[in-house]
Amino acid sequence: MDSADDPCSYEESFKLAHERVKAVSDYLRAQGVDEKRFLSGSSGNTHSAVPSDSEEGRAFNRRVELRPTY
Repeated sequence: MDSADDPCSYEESFKLAHERVKAVSDYLRAQGVDEKRFLSGSSGNTHSAVPSDSEEGRAFNRRVELRPTY
């Protein structure tokens, strides 16, 4: 399986994805966003937005998606 975090193992990719989410959450909290508004999780390599068969694709797939909640 091609991975956004090649050459990482599946388990390592989940760890890296979790660290990305934590970094964004920490930043938002530092900017004053109430953490009660956070609903976070990570999906590792299970939800690629684009094919991961190039460095550009893998870089794009190393992302954190934000969705507004009301």
